[in-house]
Amino acid sequence: MSMECQALRCRPPYFMRRLLLTPLILALASPVQAHLKGIYKTQNEARQQSVKLQCEGIHKNGDYWMPCANEKELHKALRER
Repeated sequence: MSMECQALRCRPPYFMRRLLLTPLILALASPVQAHLKGIYKTQNEARQQSVKLQCEGIHKNGDYWMPCANEKELHKALRER
């Protein structure tokens, strides 16, 4: 067995788990995706999306508007979709 193979076997198990889980973690970055799908410049756009998501109300986030009464409800609605 080569020195390289032996070195790979000596690495702590957490290294391999991290290596294998990284793409999964990046793919499940739903909060980031939720913001990209849920931020609108106008109240009207946010209201229209709120109806599509079947949630109630809209809320303001900085200079933008988001569907649903709050961010928690928005994330819930996007997951259920």
